[in-house]
Amino acid sequence: MELREVIGQNVQGFRTLQGYSREEFCQKARVHLNYLGAIERGEKNITVDTLNRLAIILGIEPFALLIPRAYRWSKRKS
Repeated sequence: MELREVIGQNVQGFRTLQGYSREEFCQKARVHLNYLGAIERGEKNITVDTLNRLAIILGIEPFALLIPRAYRWSKRKS
């Protein structure tokens, strides 16, 4: 599995666990819905700045997005 696919799975997994819809998350992250979809499908490389911004919104450390299936270790935020 390529790193961009790992990042995409984690972004989608953490986003879902946090209860964000795609639209709400895109608004907070200041990214287009199509761009988020491409990230989550592992089709787009993202910058370190974008990775950091997504992690901040998700309330996680940026490195967590680089660990395969890291979202599975997390619990839904209350």
